[in-house]
Amino acid sequence: MKYFIFVFSLFLIANVHSQNNASKIVLDLRIWHTNPKLNYDINILSPKNKSVIRSNIKEKSEFYSSTTENWFVGNGLYKFIIKISNNDSVYISGDSLNFYITGKEYKVYISIKFWDSKNVEEIYLTNLYINRYYNSPGDVTLNENWIPTPEGMPNYIIHNNSKLSIYGNGINGYFSGNIEKLNLEKWEDYSRGGYCATSVEFIPLLSGDSIEAKEDGFIGNVTPFIFGKYKYCLLYSIDKESTESILFANNREPKKRIFDRYLIEKEFEIKNK
Repeated sequence: MKYFIFVFSLFLIANVHSQNNASKIVLDLRIWHTNPKLNYDINILSPKNKSVIRSNIKEKSEFYSSTTENWFVGNGLYKFIIKISNNDSVYISGDSLNFYITGKEYKVYISIKFWDSKNVEEIYLTNLYINRYYNSPGDVTLNENWIPTPEGMPNYIIHNNSKLSIYGNGINGYFSGNIEKLNLEKWEDYSRGGYCATSVEFIPLLSGDSIEAKEDGFIGNVTPFIFGKYKYCLLYSIDKESTESILFANNREPKKRIFDRYLIEKEFEIKNK
């Protein structure tokens, strides 16, 4: 029997502002490999058990994307719910997961994966992960270990001054960040080229230790830097399981987890010669 994977990814990007205690949260909803024979009902309940996001998705193409703002209504326990039904509104599959929001998150990423056959009545959920993103509390730092030039390769030393081991956010827990460039007062991703995962080695960073974080393993030519301001952005976690590769296992019991990830940044500038 031939199977295909339905992947549903939900990004809740929380841009928290201190002015007037106002918070702005953007909901970026993305679905890959949608099945036109199915309806996907999304519901997020607030701490007061009121629906703050409700969407019924039926997509004819294989990709769906939408953006919603202002769903965050205060700190507390939220509940994410997804239900799958056919065109006759007959329930097929679904699940839910509670997650606590403090208001300090700058992003929340919810990833749902279903294993599906061409028989839509056999669809079932395999993974439901919620990732909460925070700025680092300051006990993990980055020190510049390179000279910024157009042809340079960013290299930093990570110092783990916390009391816990930490794990990179790259493939298999590798410590590797991404580059953003300042364009018209807005930070945007700056792609340097394709990345090869075969060279990745898993190395946790123990309390009190340091490790090198650099750009390497590129496939083909590397895009050079141009004049301007940049920053190196690196994510880490204190949960080893957050580094695992998500396999599309034929598992009738869904794996549900909540992970916290922390961001450290270091700005640099490429100057005119």
